[in-house]
Amino acid sequence: MAYVYLDTMRGIERRQPSFRGVSKEAKKELNSVIILVAWEIWKHRNDCIFNNATPSTAAVLDALARESLLLCTAGARALHELLARSLST
Repeated sequence: MAYVYLDTMRGIERRQPSFRGVSKEAKKELNSVIILVAWEIWKHRNDCIFNNATPSTAAVLDALARESLLLCTAGARALHELLARSLST
């Protein structure tokens, strides 16, 4: 069984996307978005559990939009560049 598990893990590793050749700025942009999304989901989850709020994807997306704007205004260059690029396409 251990051999099958290791072989499966090697297969998974081969299928993961590679970040070789990706610029440092692009990695920063992606990290900013991942952290922001995880944080907003966590805050909404806590609101649902502790304040009996209704789970809502729209509420999370609204919070993401507001928080993104605030972070960009505060000087989050990587996030600002990523949002500007994604909105222009």
